[in-house]
Amino acid sequence: MKGTITLTPRNAAAIGGSGGLKPRGLLNFFRDEQLCFCNGDYVLVRRKVGPYIGWIVLVGVFGSAALGMLIRRKLPESHLNDETKSVVTLSMGVVGTLTALVLSLLIATASSTFNTRNQEITEVAAKVIQLERLLRRYGPEADGERDLLHLYTTPKFQDLFPQGGAKPVLENPRTIILFEELQDRLAAKEGHSAQ
Repeated sequence: MKGTITLTPRNAAAIGGSGGLKPRGLLNFFRDEQLCFCNGDYVLVRRKVGPYIGWIVLVGVFGSAALGMLIRRKLPESHLNDETKSVVTLSMGVVGTLTALVLSLLIATASSTFNTRNQEITEVAAKVIQLERLLRRYGPEADGERDLLHLYTTPKFQDLFPQGGAKPVLENPRTIILFEELQDRLAAKEGHSAQ
């Protein structure tokens, strides 16, 4: 992010400015002068953290292999026979299979949730379009309801799909009032009570 960002005293103290907490240990290594907005607080991040994480993983894997080779020298012969090796190989296969199963279920759940939300939004949009066309067929006497429908859909669209990466607002009182007013007017046109 480029540009000037104003920090509140709480946020400045949280990231180590103006006498607040100082960055600790490994966080200081990744510190950069770029800010991002996360959950209401500014957080210092570094743009290219990936290579550092890759190096940490590489050192961890090779360190574990070297430690395993050192421990192997100290193990009794009964732990190093072919039967023990096959048990370890089989158990690692089971762990790998279960990991793949958990990851596939996680991906399937995320995909299902996304598809459900996408279908709900498509249905709501189709119903709004149908209502607008139906009100247009009523002619000039339904122009007030059509205008109210347009007044409702514009802020509702902005609530569901905000600009700039903001979170969607599902319960905006302004759009709820507009929707209830539209329901009351449509019920009055049909001669029913809104209750």
